[in-house]
Amino acid sequence: MMRIHLSLTQINSFFFYTMSNSILVLELYRNAGTWCFTDVERDLVHEPFISGIPEIIDECIAETVENKAETYRLTFSNQQFPGATNYLTYLFEEYGGAVYTKQKIGQEANPMARTGWLCPATLKFFEFFPKTIYFALHPLGCASPHKTSDSLQMNSTLQTQEFKFASTAPAERPDEISNEYGINPDYFGGEDLKVARAQGFTDEEIKTHLDNNPELLRKQNVPGGGGLYDELVASLNS
Repeated sequence: MMRIHLSLTQINSFFFYTMSNSILVLELYRNAGTWCFTDVERDLVHEPFISGIPEIIDECIAETVENKAETYRLTFSNQQFPGATNYLTYLFEEYGGAVYTKQKIGQEANPMARTGWLCPATLKFFEFFPKTIYFALHPLGCASPHKTSDSLQMNSTLQTQEFKFASTAPAERPDEISNEYGINPDYFGGEDLKVARAQGFTDEEIKTHLDNNPELLRKQNVPGGGGLYDELVASLNS
């Protein structure tokens, strides 16, 4: 039997390739005057679209959606898929994010098309900023299930815990680094990282804590997963 041995780098490359070529889905809703989404698995809560992207979303809704709603399903991928109606074309990177122009599938490229900026959170869905992002919007409902208080109850049978925001943490430094913030107190996530830094823990101390307690990390946040742990390492090496 032939055995194939893959290095950690090769495994990570395969993981990112698979993730980057997936069809992804988010729920869009209005919050604080703009379009937002929440993805607790990636530690993104009320993540806003800004700098031209809200206008692109409004334009797409006006052009392609017959029944207007308050919440929409955004389906997107860096590969074209059945039902995609529009696409974003990469122009250049700026302020840690990337500027894209919006075009309509099946029509000649419009040189006067709207442009918008996608923030660095885009890299939680793709390994790098894709040259093209295909997408479609579909209406979901007339009332947003999302709350804007400091405690957010997720509207999903898989996400029944209460989201605990970093803003509720005490300012003074405790004896130990906490992992009680975010969606799941059993794991260390983005909200916990915000709290630890705000309370005066250094990135070196946080990394040591995670090295000593590897069970606190999951999914993309594990070493080599491209998430929180790797961001800490990159910060320490910069």
